[in-house]
Amino acid sequence: MNPGTIFHGTGAAVGGKGGIGLQGFAAHQLLKPGAYGGGGGAASYEGPGAPGGGSLVILARSGILNSNTGIIRAAQPDEPTYGAGGGGGGWLIFASSAHITNAGNIEANGGNAYHFSAGSFGAGVGGGGGLVHFVAPTVTIGNVSVAAGKKGADGPGGGNSPVAGGGGGGGCYGNGGDGSSVTNDNPDNNATDGQPGAVFASQMDPQDLF
Repeated sequence: MNPGTIFHGTGAAVGGKGGIGLQGFAAHQLLKPGAYGGGGGAASYEGPGAPGGGSLVILARSGILNSNTGIIRAAQPDEPTYGAGGGGGGWLIFASSAHITNAGNIEANGGNAYHFSAGSFGAGVGGGGGLVHFVAPTVTIGNVSVAAGKKGADGPGGGNSPVAGGGGGGGCYGNGGDGSSVTNDNPDNNATDGQPGAVFASQMDPQDLF
């Protein structure tokens, strides 16, 4: 799925696979994501998955301050419909030649799946957490959240119910969870939560990087 978009197709019959996040060295080196943010969650028969969080890059020669009342968010808090996946958390990059101080809140959380399902729908799953990267000679990280999205609950199934898969959550840094399936004989929730994202702090002057 393209970042920040909504998928209107159907999930797999046995549960959609979660999106794969960009991790490790590659994620640490990505400082110019452009429009790329968290991937959208996959849909269920009932409706589309949630869109992913966006991306934001702030470059400054002077210091960057997020005040104690400030909130910077690259996340999709809305739950999708029955059985669909939550979107992945987005990308937030702050770069300063002086200092970065976060006294407020910064969030790039993965989106939750719908908190319950209905009928024959398998559970949707949570999106992967996003990435927050600070680049400056001096960094005060403060309160940063890159939590994974939570899975939903399976419906009870029914006498004539087909198998219906919950859509995989969109991945950003953390992978999206895998969706479940549900039948009359197997109402168990085998969906998974997404995986958490990451916070990086590179203590250096970023001028040569941009």
